[in-house]
Amino acid sequence: MKFTTRSFADFNFVRELPSRVFLKGAERSVASGARQGELVRKLMQKYPRECAEQAADKLEKLGLINDGEFADMLAQELYTHRKYGVSRVKQELLRRGIDRALAEEAAERLDKDDLNRIILLLQTKYRNNLGDEKGIIRTKNSLLRLGYSYSDIRAAFESIENESF
Repeated sequence: MKFTTRSFADFNFVRELPSRVFLKGAERSVASGARQGELVRKLMQKYPRECAEQAADKLEKLGLINDGEFADMLAQELYTHRKYGVSRVKQELLRRGIDRALAEEAAERLDKDDLNRIILLLQTKYRNNLGDEKGIIRTKNSLLRLGYSYSDIRAAFESIENESF
């Protein structure tokens, strides 16, 4: 087999590819706090799947990527700032590629005072929607989409009605 300049350059590129992918992965993980699945998906845009997975595995072993910490941080952010219920938090974590077991563990560590959170939302965000039946239905549907259970929503509405009398 005759080596040309082009084929020799290709050989060096292939040999150096895993280290390039590792460096690119390290750069991305430090910059964005990425999780392993997301990092592999981003690296696969430029590099072969095997190299991307190897780089992500190395970064995880070095402690630069930790899906558990990422899941806890994201769950807390969704729960406190976006006011999602526990079931919606789990759904979002799964949608973002977090392992089911990690998503459930992260959701279990949350505060879980849903009834008081719903009452607070009804007194602040949805206060103006409670004047007519159509607004009440819309508010209930919105709370369901946020991941709260119907029994908690109903109990919160009963509590608000009892307070107003």
